[in-house]
Amino acid sequence: MAILGYLPYLPKYAEGATDRKWMEDFGCDRIVEEKPEEGIWRMGWNTLLASIGKGDTLVVSKLAHAVKGARQLSFFLEFCRIKSVRLIALHDGIDSDNELFPETQTSDLLRVIARLPEEANTVRKMTFQPGRWTKETKVLSQAAYGRASFLIDRALTGLRIDMD
Repeated sequence: MAILGYLPYLPKYAEGATDRKWMEDFGCDRIVEEKPEEGIWRMGWNTLLASIGKGDTLVVSKLAHAVKGARQLSFFLEFCRIKSVRLIALHDGIDSDNELFPETQTSDLLRVIARLPEEANTVRKMTFQPGRWTKETKVLSQAAYGRASFLIDRALTGLRIDMD
């Protein structure tokens, strides 16, 4: 059972060296670091996922550095469940074996998931490459969400009436 680390290429991320040192001290057998000259986006991440075996441990600095949104998070967590991978996210305070961060509560985990689109957008801005999609992800406020839901419901109700 290997212990693997992943460090994305983020030129404006100041804690990369600290994260690497933590992974080395933790005992990572291999640390995959993305390189800007590879040409294929996230090649190291894809190679790492392909090499993960049953019962391995994966260490990432943040979940937002590994996945881009809720859909990828869902697939990634299912992948970890199927392969029995222990997931550690340093700055999010997550350890799927509940050993490293005993103070992490469910509310902390939900907060990490809720902030994932915002943080993934920040990661995209850090790794800006001309021609890549970098438009800011908008998160609706409660009031705006309520208005949008009301308008959608009203439009659907109108469609149902017209169809009768």
